[in-house]
Parts: sequence; structure tokens; C-alpha cells
Amino acid sequence: MSGRNVSSALALNPFEYPKAWRQKIIENVKLTPIIRFNGKGFICALINSRCPVGCEHCMFFSNMSEGKNSVNTMTERRLTSLMKLIRDSNTGYLLVSGGGEGFLEPDLMYRIVEETNADVTWMVTGYVWNESGTLYM
Repeated sequence: MSGRNVSSALALNPFEYPKAWRQKIIENVKLTPIIRFNGKGFICALINSRCPVGCEHCMFFSNMSEGKNSVNTMTERRLTSLMKLIRDSNTGYLLVSGGGEGFLEPDLMYRIVEETNADVTWMVTGYVWNESGTLYM
């Protein structure tokens, strides 16, 4: 379409002459290159929803009578996906917390610690540890 025809088309409804409007937009709108985010990310991972402590102040409902299943406990497949997300997303901070007691699943917790490349990893627990490694509730 020639310059004169484009100008004529632009005076009309853009839905009737979308190609002319598109061409004018391309010619006149200058976009900057894709902006990259180079900051660090934050991920909060909830690996289960079960906790035997039952603190009155806790906002999570922990149904221990339900037993461990693929709904209330992170599966190996989901953990693999989480670890890939952490690796691929430039994660600065990883928080493993909430909804349940992560140390009911020590193998999952250990795997997270061993595989994460986050700069800082926090593991929140409702348990109390002592120097001997004994677990108290």
C-alpha cells in the first residue's frame, strides 16, 4: 500500500484496515530490547501439610490422622520439579516452611539441602533440637 493509501486508510476504522494500522504502528513505535531481570528470586516451598505439634497459634490445620499421601506430602516428582525451578530461576532465598512439619519427611528435607543452589536456605521447624540431635516436641 502506498504512503497516500496508508494515510487514507488510517483515517478510517482500524478494524476495516488492520494491515495499514499495523504497518504504521511498526514504523512509529520503537520498542526497547527485552529487559532481563538479574535480581535474585525468593521461593517458599511447603513440602507437607501434616504436623503433630498442634500449636494453638498456628494458622494451618494439620490432620495427622489422615496419614501421608500424595496430596498432603510433596512427591518425588514434585520435588524434582521444585529443584529444577530453583536451579533455573536464579533463586537467592529458599524458605521451606509452613502448613506442616518438614522434618516429618527428613529424606525430602535432606534432598533439598543437598541439591539446592539457592544462596540462602531456611528450614522452618516447630520442633526443638538439642546438641545430641534428639528431637523434642
